Amino acid sequence: MKTGDRVKFIGCTENQYKWGSCTNPNGILKIGHYYQVEDIEVHSWHTKITLVGIEGKFNSVSFEDLSLDDIGAYKEMLKAELADAIDKQEQEQDEQFNAGREEALSYAIVMLDKIKIDS
Repeated sequence: MKTGDRVKFIGCTENQYKWGSCTNPNGILKIGHYYQVEDIEVHSWHTKITLVGIEGKFNSVSFEDLSLDDIGAYKEMLKAELADAIDKQEQEQDEQFNAGREEALSYAIVMLDKIKIDS
């Protein structure tokens, strides 16, 4: 395992995360999901890893290196994450469009009322 590698979270017992005062990954990481190693901190009896975009230092025994067998599953996970990100972006754009549309309609109503008053 080295910086930049993709690793799969395989779960963590209480003893594993308490060893060396590591961060408890349960509730933060998802079993079977893949993460990228940002930093590695080697100690005499254990190794802590930091993951990209996730706070904490985790016991390295809670992870497996990405194997050739995992590549297909990893690709599918990335596809699902990308699809979710695209859906979220489209939803945000729709919300922004609708907010702008409502503002424009409100302005048009105010202007029409002003024209009626001025007439």
